[in-house]
Parts: sequence; structure tokens; C-alpha cells
Amino acid sequence: MNGRLTVNLGLRLDRYRVFLPEQIHPAGRFNPEPQVFAAIANVIDWNVIVPRIGVIHDLSRDGRSLVKLSYGTYSVAPGAAFNANVNSSPWWTRHKWSDDDGDGEWEPGEEAARASGTHGGSAADAIDPRLKLPRLNELGAWFERELLGNLALRTGVVWRGERNHFLRQDLARPFEAFSAPIVIPDPGPDGQPRTSDDGAPLLGYELGPDVSAEPHNIVRNVPRSDSQFWTWDITASRRLSHHWSLLAAFDHVWNQDQTNAYFGQSLRQNPYPLTPNDLLNAGPQGRYEFRTWSAKIAGTYEGPWGVRLTPYLRHQAGQPFGRTFITTTLNYGNVVRILAEPIGTRRMDNVTIADLRVEKGIRLSGSRRVAGFIDVFNLLNANPEQTTSWSSGTFLRPLSIVPPRIARLGLKFDW
Repeated sequence: MNGRLTVNLGLRLDRYRVFLPEQIHPAGRFNPEPQVFAAIANVIDWNVIVPRIGVIHDLSRDGRSLVKLSYGTYSVAPGAAFNANVNSSPWWTRHKWSDDDGDGEWEPGEEAARASGTHGGSAADAIDPRLKLPRLNELGAWFERELLGNLALRTGVVWRGERNHFLRQDLARPFEAFSAPIVIPDPGPDGQPRTSDDGAPLLGYELGPDVSAEPHNIVRNVPRSDSQFWTWDITASRRLSHHWSLLAAFDHVWNQDQTNAYFGQSLRQNPYPLTPNDLLNAGPQGRYEFRTWSAKIAGTYEGPWGVRLTPYLRHQAGQPFGRTFITTTLNYGNVVRILAEPIGTRRMDNVTIADLRVEKGIRLSGSRRVAGFIDVFNLLNANPEQTTSWSSGTFLRPLSIVPPRIARLGLKFDW
């Protein structure tokens, strides 16, 4: 715009079209005639226009103090999140078995009335014609300052919001259908009911008495599925000068997201709140709210005799978590996982890892160079638990720890 202000404007168009080609389901043992399914040119489509803007302002007029702002909206590709194909595989129908001759073996003609359950010949999922693609909105602001001695400082804040998540849902079991209160007993850390470590019972909800047993799946946007994150980071860097360089960084994340698992540990039945039980021990609208942080420092030192040292140190917070348990007392699932306590009630071990590379190089003719090196990972042989079991019955059992110290010798040739 002028000597101090730069503006970058962008507009992106995404078009997604879901379609089905013509298909034939061949004749077989239980279907004497082949079935032909006409092509569907447009199951559903989206035309999404998203804006981008970036602004840089030179505060000091010499390019050494900058304020940077950015905003962007991103659409998420639909992927394979639903199945609208009437010819989905495999085909099957469940019947009662009459066994007319009593020999204990099924023979053609012994299938009696059709029982519940069938697959194939109809689409597994209906699609809400008003289905919106998920959106990711991101807003960032940074300040950068170049200091003396090849040193630079940068700090900023980023907000990230996720909107319009969609999921397969059963129209026969909307959120409001879970209307029958029930007390859910907490078996405690040992997973055994009616023992001394049992937790306080939780108030949950079952399906009401008038709910249909036949599922009617539809893919649609999920209410109460928004997530958001705030991140603050600060970085100091020094360019290689006088034989050494340095990079140091720290970031802090405020997490408010929807999920049903962290580190492979299940928290609840659904990734977004589809039942009132998905809200147990969660924050507003089922979000999990906690904070994490990490710090790192890395550098390079070019010593005498062509020896180069490259240390790296990382220190990060352990994942907050809460205990979970499985209940079989609810009337809508064989097993349902329940979060017994809020995320952040406990926290896994902090992790501190130090790595080091020592390299010795020898210059050959021209631009060729040969170097031998030794890498040492987890130099201090730290062994904190990276993942523990959050589930009653195996609660706090270590599942993985930081790998032990590893040394690697190598030789490289540059030309």
C-alpha cells in the first residue's frame, strides 16, 4: 500500500462434487437376477468461497520492528465420511431359520420370516441436503523485532476455531430422546463395583420409552460441536555468527475442543455430543478445557579443528487427563464409556529430552566434504511415562515410556 504497509488479499474457491457411477450387482445364490443401479451425477455438492488476508506494518520505518496480522478461513474436504451408495458391499439379509427337517444344517427354503437387519440395496446413510462442510477459521497477530548482535525476537497469538462438524446420526435417537434419568455407578480405579474405591455415582440419561429400535442414519451437522484453541508463543533466534547460533522458543496452548480420545485413550462414546452422557465432566457444550505448554532450545557451536556441536533440549507438559470407566447399564449400547472426572484432574508426566550431535568434518578438493558424526538421543536417559491407561481396571498402568538413550554413528559425504 505504501512504504510501511503491505497487504496480501486472497480468495479461494473449492468445489466438491460427490457422485456415483452406474453399477451392477451381479446375480448370485440369493438374487437370481442382476440389479442395475443408474449413475447419480450429483449426490451432493459444495461451492465454497473462503477469504484470506495478511497485513504487515513497519513500525520503526527501517524494517526492524514489524506487526503482522492474518486472517483465513479454510474449508475441509468431505473425505469418506458417509456412504450414500445403494450398492454398498457386502449384501446380506437376516432371517429366522426354520430347519424343517431337523438335521441342524441350513438348506435352501428353510429361511423363515425375515428378522431385523439388512444391508445392501439401500443407502447406508441419507445426507442432509443442508449439510455444510466443516470450516476452520484462524486469526493471528505477531510482533517481530530485530535486535543487535544478529538476534531477533518474535511473539504472537493465534486463535483457531473449528465449525460445522458433521457426523452420521440416528434420526430415531436425537439428543432429546435421551430423556430417562438413570444413576450410573462408578466402579472406581479398580474397575470392580461395590468396593472401597468406588467413585460417586453420576447422573446420566437413557433412551426414553417411545424411541424406535430401527435406525435411520443421516449425515448432518452436529449442534454443540464447535472447538477453539488459543496459542501464545515467543521465539528468540540468533543467526550463525562468531561460530555459534541459537534458537529458543516457548508456547502455551489453551485448549477447548471436542473429541472422544487423546493418545488413543477413549473418553466418551462419541467425538461430538450426541447424548447427554457425552457432556459428563466436560466443559461448556461438551468441550474439554485444559492448558499445555512446551519449551525448546537448540543451538550450533563451531569449535576448533572442524568440530561442530549441535545440542537440542525440549521440555513439555504432560497431557491432562481424567479417569474413565465402562458401563453396561444403559439401554442404548452394549458398552458405553463414561468420563468419571474432568480432564485436568490428573496430568501425565512432564517430558524433558536432551539430544546432542558431535560432528567432525574434513574438506576435500573443491566443494567436497566428508564428515563423521555421533548422535546421542535422550542423552540423560530420561524415562517418564508418555502414556498411561486412563480406564478403570487398568488405571495408571504404563502403556509407553520415553525410549532409552540411543547412540548412532554415521559418515556423510557432501559434494
